[in-house]
Amino acid sequence: MVGKMLLPAMGGSPAVWNTCMVFFQAVLLAGYGYAHLTTRLMGPKKQAVLHIVVLAVAAVVLPIAVDTSTLVDSVDEPMGPLLFALVMAVGFPFLALSASAPMFQRWFGCTDHEDAADPYHLYAASNAGSMLSLLAYPLLIEPALDLTTQSNMWAIGYGVLGVLTIAVAGTSWKRIVETGPEVVKETAPLTAKQRLHWIALAFIPSSLLLGVTTTLSTDIAAVPLLWVIPLALYLLTFILVFAKTRVIPHALVLRITPMILVMLVPVLVLQLNTPMWLMVLIHLGAFFAVTMTFHGELNRTRPAVEHLTEFYLLMSLGGVLGGAFNALLAPLVFPDVYEYPLMVAVAALLMPIVLPEDEADKRKRMLQDIVIVAALLGILLLVERKVLLTDDSSGLGLALVMLSFIPFVLMYMLRPIAFGAGLTIAVVMGYAAFAYNYPLLYLDRSYFGSSKVVFMEDDNVNMLLHGNTNHGAQSRLEEYRHWSLPYLYPGSPIGQVFKEVQRQHGPAPVGAIGLGVGGISCLASKGQPLRFYEIDPVVVDVASDPQYFSFMTDCEGDYDVVKGDGRIMISREDEGAFQLVVVDAFTSNAIPVHLVTTEAIELYMSKLRDDGVLAFHISNRYLDLEPMLANIVEKLGLKARVQLHKPPKDIGVHLSMCKFMLIARDEAHMGELANDPNWREPRRDESVAPWTDTFSNVISLYRWE
Repeated sequence: MVGKMLLPAMGGSPAVWNTCMVFFQAVLLAGYGYAHLTTRLMGPKKQAVLHIVVLAVAAVVLPIAVDTSTLVDSVDEPMGPLLFALVMAVGFPFLALSASAPMFQRWFGCTDHEDAADPYHLYAASNAGSMLSLLAYPLLIEPALDLTTQSNMWAIGYGVLGVLTIAVAGTSWKRIVETGPEVVKETAPLTAKQRLHWIALAFIPSSLLLGVTTTLSTDIAAVPLLWVIPLALYLLTFILVFAKTRVIPHALVLRITPMILVMLVPVLVLQLNTPMWLMVLIHLGAFFAVTMTFHGELNRTRPAVEHLTEFYLLMSLGGVLGGAFNALLAPLVFPDVYEYPLMVAVAALLMPIVLPEDEADKRKRMLQDIVIVAALLGILLLVERKVLLTDDSSGLGLALVMLSFIPFVLMYMLRPIAFGAGLTIAVVMGYAAFAYNYPLLYLDRSYFGSSKVVFMEDDNVNMLLHGNTNHGAQSRLEEYRHWSLPYLYPGSPIGQVFKEVQRQHGPAPVGAIGLGVGGISCLASKGQPLRFYEIDPVVVDVASDPQYFSFMTDCEGDYDVVKGDGRIMISREDEGAFQLVVVDAFTSNAIPVHLVTTEAIELYMSKLRDDGVLAFHISNRYLDLEPMLANIVEKLGLKARVQLHKPPKDIGVHLSMCKFMLIARDEAHMGELANDPNWREPRRDESVAPWTDTFSNVISLYRWE
């Protein structure tokens, strides 16, 4: 909710989400620190009084409203102003809330309840609430409520929690055994080794969470809201391992996890992405198993209730460090997303070892392992048969998974430590040898992701990739050298728009949100002013370097590039600065919502001349943007046309189907395109509400067929 409040002012930068994530993890750590410190300094009754006061004081800033007035001019150095805005808006209430869970458990541990000596199962309830809210937000809350209503409802919920906290404190007071300052019982003191162990056990799953989410959403399937699944599984593991009754025995998890890791390694090092459903299952299955293993070890080694708050503090510290490693450190250290395979290798090295106590146990364990191996191999055989019948190219990768499976599993059964070392070597050497399927010309990374330029030998093109999303390509054939592939060539919809604008207005100025490889510069006529807006500096460097893409040096348009979020940067232009504005920043499967709201379109139209036109590239594998945009057009009293373009098949380069929407104040401003049968009226759907800066509903646009 808070992240959505920030986006219109800060742009759709992933750095905003990363900063929000690190901020909330850090405040969670601070809340656990406050709970631990007050536990050590005062008894539960005094702590309860203090906490109720803290909750009441923190309520002064409610309902939450982020002051974004100071953020628009801080795009180049956003971290400081952004953190300050977050602290002022939500820092204090969230700190008070985050301290509640360990405090409640500590108060419970001081009562005469029969479970007081082991209150850790309450942590399962806490994470069940987190998981419920995670799933409810995109499915129920976001589609039904705008941000203002969400904030007001959140404030009411906060007030209800405050009342319940008073009730919990009152109930606990009646049953607290010791009323004075905390009495330290005869429990073994914590060692530095124990503390570091807990931090490591929390660090690895936290890092893997971001690693698997990044890999799935960029390299496997950029499905909207796919990031919810790994986070839900992460929370589910806490629920399962800390539950009072264990649904999945920890010993069984320890036995199966190494075998699932073996299945993941060839998928990682060969970067397999088909069949998509199988690859998603392998990644998520391995992540769930490893997280169950390490969180299970956290639960198994949990301390006595006297050390409860410190235990949660160290868990939180490990989570913060894991998140910071992926979100902040890795983009500076690694040119590609190496942190995910690296953490898989670390997990294999630190995998808990379960050794049999005697010969009878050893024979029993071997028999169980044989049964498990046989079952998993049987599943692999069935899957391979299904894959080979539908996709021959995927069968080889799956066969390699099976070939690697048996020796590594035997290694684990006989020598667990050798298994971890062997799997680590396989990850490092395999990733080094097979990381890239095509000749790699360029590789670099920013906070906006990893970008690489590869030479596609079959098509004879240089291609810019972000994950498996094509951000533009250029043919090495001289005949097609000035065609921006696969969407922005002369006969494409945007090519038709450029031609019509030039026919009516000559070399009129153009603004383009999204640079890609700079291909539309070849659609501009000689001397035509063309201003690009691009947020990722790596993309700017690649598109401007003729050894990779020569559009911006070969073509005749008079271009310049403005670095920064497109919506923010174009807002600083003069009114009526452009004859044409092209928005081509969300043709991958995940879209920057702030670029397609009612307010955003109003902004773009204000930067157009009275007879100017706005062109949206709305190709998307999973989302149907047409009806939502059509409803915004209707709401603003504008006119629109849409073209779903199927490229000719007799062209000597690879072209892709694409979809564009053209928007203007009057149909006459579209010129001949208004009557072109290829450009039709957009399809409207009354059930799809227009998006605004305070309301968006991705689920309503999803293609379910």
